Amino acid sequence: MAPFSGRWAEGDLSFAPDGRAAYFVSARPTDPGGEVPEDTDIWRLPVLEGGAWGEPEHVPELASPGFEWFPNLTADGWLYFGSERADGNRGAEGSDLWRARLVGDRFTPPENLGPALNTAGQDIEPWISADGRLLIFASNGRPDTHGSYDLYTSHRCGETWSEPRNLGDAVSSPGWDFGPRLSPDGRFLFFTSNRVLGARPPDRPLTFAELVERVRSPGNGLRDVYRIETAALELASPCEEATDDD
Repeated sequence: MAPFSGRWAEGDLSFAPDGRAAYFVSARPTDPGGEVPEDTDIWRLPVLEGGAWGEPEHVPELASPGFEWFPNLTADGWLYFGSERADGNRGAEGSDLWRARLVGDRFTPPENLGPALNTAGQDIEPWISADGRLLIFASNGRPDTHGSYDLYTSHRCGETWSEPRNLGDAVSSPGWDFGPRLSPDGRFLFFTSNRVLGARPPDRPLTFAELVERVRSPGNGLRDVYRIETAALELASPCEEATDDD
């Protein structure tokens, strides 16, 4: 158990590109001994000299009455995250993709990524590349969904985002596909899925021990971690190449 965790509901930890801080979401009280919230907020965790952890710091300027999810920071200080805050493109229930910029030690007011990326459904868990140009996120509000949450990519072209593209049959399934992250070398996409593998009925009756083993095995419809080589995916930017004068 990480020394800063183990008591409250929390997750979605990511490191800043310079490695000097980490971000995560937590339902811990914002004041010692205070009331435990029913939703998660974003917290910052300093990484001290020698790799020691500092004390978690609540980020109040990004908090809302709803849940916040999956914070990821770019090299130039933009923090991308999902949020259930009401002032977005979401419907009666749902989450949108947002970002805010770190200026000094505080964040600017969050800005919605707009209808090009957000739907009236759930748009969640944005992973952003360190250069801020490639966005991978999960959505269940688009007509080309495979049944629930699928993974989509979009590229920042100047001040606009390209049309989100479903990563397709190589990644998306009828189950939930979410939690995307590229490996630091860019070779693999890691993600979480509750897809069911080998769902066909067994060719003979199972013993109780065999049934328990099957239920406890990967691909049982609970959440497993998957990876795929990015060479098998279409991640190239559709933006026009910048000229030497840009």
